[in-house]
Amino acid sequence: MEIKPKKTLIASDYDGTIRIDGKIAPSDVAALKAWRASGRYFGIVTGRGRDFINTIHQYEIAEAGLELDFVVMNNGALITDADGNEWFSSEIDEADFAALETLFSKIPDTIAYSRVADGGSRQQYYARYETPERALEVAAYINGVMGDKIEAFVNYWHINITRRGISKASGVSAVLAHYGLPEEEGIVVGDDWNDLSMLTAHDGYVMERGIPAIQEKIGKTTPSVGELAKSFM
Repeated sequence: MEIKPKKTLIASDYDGTIRIDGKIAPSDVAALKAWRASGRYFGIVTGRGRDFINTIHQYEIAEAGLELDFVVMNNGALITDADGNEWFSSEIDEADFAALETLFSKIPDTIAYSRVADGGSRQQYYARYETPERALEVAAYINGVMGDKIEAFVNYWHINITRRGISKASGVSAVLAHYGLPEEEGIVVGDDWNDLSMLTAHDGYVMERGIPAIQEKIGKTTPSVGELAKSFM
């Protein structure tokens, strides 16, 4: 009989992973309720910003009956508990934020990009392109030009940029440290390119509906977050 390693925490991407086609499956909710009832932890790791805690958590997650212990937002730049109490935050330097605006303003097919004049948080810089393929091309270019100061990630056709050293992987590490857990007791699950850092750094599983190239890189898949939880209980 196979003996599974001890796992105490699951960190899941949101869109395309626990939330599929706009819904959170009751079967996932039930499995994760049992997971947390056994004394384990579950939370979300997303590229979305604080609006996730302020609106999505209230209207989508709570209504589905899903309970969280932590939320990692802005691709690792903001970490809170389920009530929005901040554990960690990081911002891009003001000069680097302005330099990103200059770079994106010179790329003709950029659909939208952050502007210094908009004000607000510098935890994450944002840009959007017509296709995921184009977003990957531009993100590679941005990383090549400013990779010593920032990190650019792709989620569908969106580009999200954080301060260098900040990622979903670093966010999960911070959460494990918060709970006093060793790295090997964490599991992560995702489906898209901006999940790759945590899927590689931690014990990663890719959704079976996820991007094939990421499945190939990671080598382990799961049909759902709930099934993953049940396999380690």
